Amino acid sequence: MAKLSRHFSHKIDVQYTEKATVMTFSIGVCKIFIEKNLLRIECASPSVDELKELMDVIKSHFDRFASKEGVTVTWS
Repeated sequence: MAKLSRHFSHKIDVQYTEKATVMTFSIGVCKIFIEKNLLRIECASPSVDELKELMDVIKSHFDRFASKEGVTVTWS
């Protein structure tokens, strides 16, 4: 989580604590909450197209940064 936050902080506003990260993109906001055995990700954007784009950005970065830990992103 810290690695992903540091990566994005070079490009966007990132607020990071031990329990949550809030990333503010030009296309929306993504909040990641650390819970017992999972990460809960909440994304919001002004439009459906921007939300899809934001979700793709988050998923692709999780795939790259967290693949060694066996983390997968499943949207609901």
